[in-house]
Amino acid sequence: MTEKTTRTQGLENRLSDFYKEHYFNELKRREELTGRVTLPLGVLSILIGSIVSAFREINKPDTPIEYLIVLLLICAVLPACMVIVNLWKSYHNRYWVIDTPAEIMNYKNKLIRYYEDPGVEIEGAPMEEALLDVLAYIDQEYAKHADYNSRESDRRSFILGQANVYLAITLAVATLALVLQLTRLAGLPEQPQKVKIVNLREISMAAPTGKPAGPTNGSGSVSNNNPPKPPIPQKPQPTGGRLIRGDVDPGQVR
Repeated sequence: MTEKTTRTQGLENRLSDFYKEHYFNELKRREELTGRVTLPLGVLSILIGSIVSAFREINKPDTPIEYLIVLLLICAVLPACMVIVNLWKSYHNRYWVIDTPAEIMNYKNKLIRYYEDPGVEIEGAPMEEALLDVLAYIDQEYAKHADYNSRESDRRSFILGQANVYLAITLAVATLALVLQLTRLAGLPEQPQKVKIVNLREISMAAPTGKPAGPTNGSGSVSNNNPPKPPIPQKPQPTGGRLIRGDVDPGQVR
């Protein structure tokens, strides 16, 4: 083997390493792009929950600020839908992978049987020719799949960039709507305190009526079991003088 041949083989090995490294880098990039979907999806879930809650707070708008809040919420829903579409397009992707080792081995065995056929003219041994073809096929697959996967990753990266732009628009509009909603709630009058209502009949029965307390008889007057006090006796008065006449018996004169 000449020096030129050795150098050429070394360059081919370096080129094969480049195809292989690029192929696996694109598969790694695929996983990174899939992980980038998680954060926008989580933020979008929080925003959608906040938008739905704000819609419930304003059932029937009747003031200009409420109409403005509803308009902003609707404007926030539109880019949110675009975020969902772009995330879905980025999550559903197609990547090529190289043949499995069993498939490569099966291909190699078929090549060996092919080169062992007497009708096939070869320069070296059938095993050597088969291995050269297998290695050339692997390099070709690495290069082809790395090129396709690179284009697919570029497409997904662009779609995720669009999703982030729509997410930023949604966040800005929804934040403005929520600030106006909090301002509106802060300006509402306080609700009157609830007063516990008791039984009015019990209150009227417990209140004094000005009538003497105690049980009553059948006529409605108050009955009294104590006997009445005796009347106060009159103070005795003196009888005064007597008139005595001369012709009347003093025993008969009063």
